[in-house]
Amino acid sequence: MSPLIKILTREEEELIFKAKMTQIQFYALALKLQKSKILQELTLLKYFNEFKRSSTCDIKEVKKWIVNGWNTEYLLRINFKTLKGDALRNSLHWSFPQAYYSVYTICLAFFKVAGFTESSHTSVISKVGKLMYEGKYPNVISFLSDGGMKKISFTNINRVELPSTIYFAKTPEVIDTHICQFLKSTREMDLDDRKVNIKCYTVKGKRKVNFSELDWEKVSHNLGYTSIMSLLYRKRIKSNYRDIETFLCEELNVDEVYKYLIAITSSINIVHESFIMKGLGETQYISLYQKLNDEIKEIIFKRSSAISKIIA
Repeated sequence: MSPLIKILTREEEELIFKAKMTQIQFYALALKLQKSKILQELTLLKYFNEFKRSSTCDIKEVKKWIVNGWNTEYLLRINFKTLKGDALRNSLHWSFPQAYYSVYTICLAFFKVAGFTESSHTSVISKVGKLMYEGKYPNVISFLSDGGMKKISFTNINRVELPSTIYFAKTPEVIDTHICQFLKSTREMDLDDRKVNIKCYTVKGKRKVNFSELDWEKVSHNLGYTSIMSLLYRKRIKSNYRDIETFLCEELNVDEVYKYLIAITSSINIVHESFIMKGLGETQYISLYQKLNDEIKEIIFKRSSAISKIIA
C-alpha cells in the first residue's frame, strides 16, 4: 500500500513559504556581510580615515552602550551554544531582538564617539540610512531602499528576475535580489504603519482609503532610507509575534538561522566598533572590555585584533 500523501491547507503552505523565505533572506544577508570585505572597504573610506573623536564624547556613555551591546551579543551566542532541539527552536523568536539590540546599542556607542545626538530607535535608524547614502559606511553594507509604496527604489544593490520567489544560488545577483525583496517588504510594512498618521483627503473632504503615488510620497517623506538596521528592527520583540508560527515551523532550520543571525550581528558590530576604536585609540578601546568575562573578551578580542590592523 502506498503511503498517504498529506494535502496541505493554504495556511500551511503559506507558513512553509514564509519559513523558507526567512531562512533564505538571512542566509543572503550573512553571505553579503563578509567581515573581510567590510574591513577592506573601511581602509578605503575617506570618512573612516579622517574620523576623530568628538569633543562632546563621554567615555562613560560610550562604555555603557558598547558593553550593553557586547553582553547582548553574548546572550545570543550562548543560547545557540547551550540550547538544543525544541528549546532552541522555542528561543528563536528572542534571538532577533537580541541581534537588533546588540547592533543598536553598539551603534549608539559609535554615535557618542562621533558626537551625533540621535538616540531613539527611529532617529538612529534614519541617521544610519543617511550616513550610508552619503557613502560614510562600507559600500557592501550600505544597501538601501527608498520611495513610496508604488515606487520603491534601491541604492547600492540590484535585483534580477529569479525562476521562482524561493529560488536560491550563491551568486551575487541572487543574493542581492533576495536582500532587495527583504528591503522592499520591510519598507512596505513601515509605510503601511505610517499611513494611519498621514491625513490625506478626497475632494469631498473624506479621509482617503486608497492612496495615490503622491500620497505615498508624503508617507515616505520622514521615513528615511530602509537599511539593514530597518530589517533587524522589523524582527524586534514588539513585531516578531506576528512571525511566531514561522519560527516554530519545522521547515525552518533553526540551527542555520541562528548561525546566520550571529554572523550578521558580528559583521554590523565590527563596522561600529571600527569607528569607535579609530576615535578612541586602541589602548582606550581595549580598556572597555578588560573587565568582562573571558568568553566575551575572546569574541571582542578577535574583532579588535582585526580592526587594529586597518587603523593607520
